[in-house]
Amino acid sequence: MRHGKASVFVIGVLVTASLGLTAACGSKSSGGGTDGGKADAQGDSSVPPGTDATSGGDTGTAPPGSDSGTPGGDSGAPGSDSGIPPGDTGSADTAPPPVVGVIQHHNDGYRDGRYVDDIFTSGDAGAASTTHLITSFAGDLTGNVYAQPLWVENGPGGNEAFIVATESNHVTAIGASGATVWDQSYGPPVPLNKLPCGNINPLGISGTPYIDVASRTIYFDEMTSPDNNVTLKHMIYAVSLDDGSVRTGWPVDVSATLTTFDSSHQNERGALQLLNGVLYVPYGGHDGDCDPYFGWVVGVPITASGPGTPTGWHTTASRGGIWGAGSLPTDGTSIFPVTGNTSGTTTWGGGEAVLRLGAGPTFSGAKADYYTPSNWNDLDNDDLDLGGANDFLLDMPGAPYPHLVVAPGKDQNLYLLNRDSLGGIGAELSKTQVASGELNAAGATFQTASGTYVALHVAVNSSGFGCPDGNTGNLVVAKITAGSPPTAAVVWCAPDQGLGSPIVTTTDGSSDPIVWDANGTLWAYDGETGQKLFSGANTQMAMGMQYFNTPIDTKGRIAVATAQRLYIFTP
Repeated sequence: MRHGKASVFVIGVLVTASLGLTAACGSKSSGGGTDGGKADAQGDSSVPPGTDATSGGDTGTAPPGSDSGTPGGDSGAPGSDSGIPPGDTGSADTAPPPVVGVIQHHNDGYRDGRYVDDIFTSGDAGAASTTHLITSFAGDLTGNVYAQPLWVENGPGGNEAFIVATESNHVTAIGASGATVWDQSYGPPVPLNKLPCGNINPLGISGTPYIDVASRTIYFDEMTSPDNNVTLKHMIYAVSLDDGSVRTGWPVDVSATLTTFDSSHQNERGALQLLNGVLYVPYGGHDGDCDPYFGWVVGVPITASGPGTPTGWHTTASRGGIWGAGSLPTDGTSIFPVTGNTSGTTTWGGGEAVLRLGAGPTFSGAKADYYTPSNWNDLDNDDLDLGGANDFLLDMPGAPYPHLVVAPGKDQNLYLLNRDSLGGIGAELSKTQVASGELNAAGATFQTASGTYVALHVAVNSSGFGCPDGNTGNLVVAKITAGSPPTAAVVWCAPDQGLGSPIVTTTDGSSDPIVWDANGTLWAYDGETGQKLFSGANTQMAMGMQYFNTPIDTKGRIAVATAQRLYIFTP
C-alpha cells in the first residue's frame, strides 16, 4: 500500500434494524481504483497464513528490562479486558464495564466512534450550532500528532486529563485548564531520511495508545533508535498514567523478541488493543511499500511483574500490512485485523483480508475465521488494499445476520461480512460502491429511530458515489437495509473537503445524532439529514488535523489534536 498524502471523505450508512444501544463509553457518564472482477483461481485450498512455525509461534527470548533511562514505576495489575460498546456485547448480553473515559481509539472495542453526550443537541438552535474554540486552553504539545488523543476523568492527582502521544516520542498529560500536568520523552524519533521509505517526518508514535485505567497504565509503540539511527527499533512501552514513568520490565524491543520482525521496514499506524490480559499491537509497512515487511499482530501478555514473552502472527505472503488507524476491533473474545495488498504470490497468503484472531494471537485457518474478496489478486496488483481503512463491528439484533463486520475498501467498496462466520474467499454478504475514491482511515456508526448509520473516510478530492444531494465533499451517509443479505445505498453527502476521520455524538444513544469532523476547523452535521449545524465559524485552528486522526468527545467538549497543539471546543 503506497498511501499517499490523501485527504478525507466520510460516508455514513443507515441500518434499518434496531440496535438497542445504551450509553457509549467516555462521554456523558463518568465512567484507491475499481473492482477488477477477476475470479480467484485458488479456491479455499490455500495454506492459511501464519500457520508456519515462524509466523505463528515466534516466542523469541525474554523481553528486555527497562533500559530507556526513564525511571521505572511499578507494573500495576494485569491488563484488563478491552471495553466493548455498551449494548454491543457480541453474542452475550452482559452489562458493559463502567465508563471511565476515552481510553482507546474511537471510544470502544468495536471501534465505532460513537459517544453519548447530552450537551450536544442538534437543530438550528441546538448546542452544536454555538460550538466555539476555547481560546484560553493552551494545550501545548511537542511534535505532530497522528494518534488519537485520549481522556480520563480520574487522571493524575484524581483530576481529569487529556493524554496525547506525538511523532516526537513525547507523551503529554494536559489538565482541564490546558496546562501541562506532565510531559515525558521516550527517546529520539527517527528522521524520514533514515527510513527505507515513508512519509512521516520524524517517525515516532503513530498508533493510538491504550489506557488501562485499572492499573493506571498507558501502552504505546514507538519507532526510535539507540545509536543515532544506525539501528531502528520498535519499542512497546507501558508507562504510568500518573507521571509517565516507565513500568518495571518495559519497554519490549520487538525485534529482539521476535527475530523475524524487521523494525526498520515495519510501521505501526494502527491503534493498540488490550484484551483479556494481552496487549495487541498491529504493524504494516511504510508509505512506498519498501520491502521486506508483513502484516503483523504482536501480542504481549500483561502480568503483575511486567510483560510476558511476546508472540506474533503475520501474513505468509510479503506485505499485507495492517494500515487502518483504528485497527484490531474486538467483540470481547477475538480481534479482527484487516490486511492490505500482498506481493509476489498467486496463492492467497493472508492479504486483502478480514481475519478473526484468537488469543495469543492465533489464527485457525478455517474459512469461518477469514474473508478475502474473490478478486484479491487484482486488488494486490492494483494496490487497492482492503485494509486501507480499519474494519469495525456492528450488531443488528433480530436481523438475519445480527453480527456484522463493516470493511471499507480502497477499491471504493463497502463490504458487509457475517461476523459469526466470515466464510473464506468471496463470501461477503454484500459489496457496494459508495465512494469515488479510496476508503481509508477510520469510520464511525450511530443509531437513530430510523436505523443505524456508518461514517467513513475517503481520499483527497474524492466524494461519495451517487450522492442524491449533489454534494462532493468528504462526508457521505448511506443506508444499510438489514435484509438477507444486508445492502447499502448512499443517502446524503456533505460539501466539505480535507476532513479527518469522523465521530458521532447522540444525547441518549439515538437522539440528536451529530457527525463531527475537522480539517482546519471543526464541523458538525445532522446525522440523519446532513444539514450543516454550523459553518465552522469560531473554530479555526492554526493547523489542520491529520486525516488519519479523529476528534473525541469529552462530556460537552470536542477535542482535536494537531501539530504542537490540542484544541478544545464547547457550546
